[in-house]
Amino acid sequence: MYVHEVCMSIRPPMKYPTPYGGRLEWSLPGKTKMVVHLKDKIKIRHKKRWSQCMYMYYLLGLRLIDIPGMSIERKDVRAANTFILALDGDVDFQPRAVEHLVTLMRRNPKLGAACGRIHPTGGSGLMVWYQKFEYATGHWLQKATEHMIGAVLCSPGCFSLFRGKALMSDNVMKKYTTLSTEPLHYVQYDQGEDRWLCTLILQQGYRVDYCAASDSWTHAPEDFNEFYNQRRRWVPSTTANIMDLLTDFRRTIKNNPDISFPYIVYQVGIYQ
Repeated sequence: MYVHEVCMSIRPPMKYPTPYGGRLEWSLPGKTKMVVHLKDKIKIRHKKRWSQCMYMYYLLGLRLIDIPGMSIERKDVRAANTFILALDGDVDFQPRAVEHLVTLMRRNPKLGAACGRIHPTGGSGLMVWYQKFEYATGHWLQKATEHMIGAVLCSPGCFSLFRGKALMSDNVMKKYTTLSTEPLHYVQYDQGEDRWLCTLILQQGYRVDYCAASDSWTHAPEDFNEFYNQRRRWVPSTTANIMDLLTDFRRTIKNNPDISFPYIVYQVGIYQ
């Protein structure tokens, strides 16, 4: 393998059995470690939310909390300065985009999540043209407005940065692992996991921000069937999470200083 025209040799990975399947670890040149987690569907529930639970508990639990000899105060500082970048496999971005999100996190310790400006890419058909217009109005404009007058309600899972301490707070990750037992749970918990995670973060008192300078590009559905299947998950989940915030707005306003009554009225006006 050649890296910058220099021949590099990489040893075979170390293989470890885990409760969720397996783990492969490579030692790359420069003492960089690359870890790949292999999920066994027989050992862990399927769907994206449970994969996120597996990764987050590994990163925040085994790699951050379960460290022998580290004081509670040190663990708290470390959790506050640990950030998890959530990505989709088809997302393209530059390092500068991540730096912008990290800068936002550094400025505000109560910032639990931050997202950038997502650009849909693909062919030149009608479906892609429509989504480019939709992202410009429903994503860029809407999230910029929420950022200014309150807090962003959803940090998309295709390109977002999350603070470790916010995820480890009471009623966030613990509630995020709730099993779906009612029809509403399947809609709110499993069809729009990124929006529900942000709902939990907001209800815990953390802020969610939008950074227009942080650009990323994602592949947009190019045919109607793919587009319909995507929105069939997004729209019910968005409605369910908005209703969760609105019906319990008093507690949300009490816990989160960035959510005010006029902001709740604004959201009611949008989704009426």
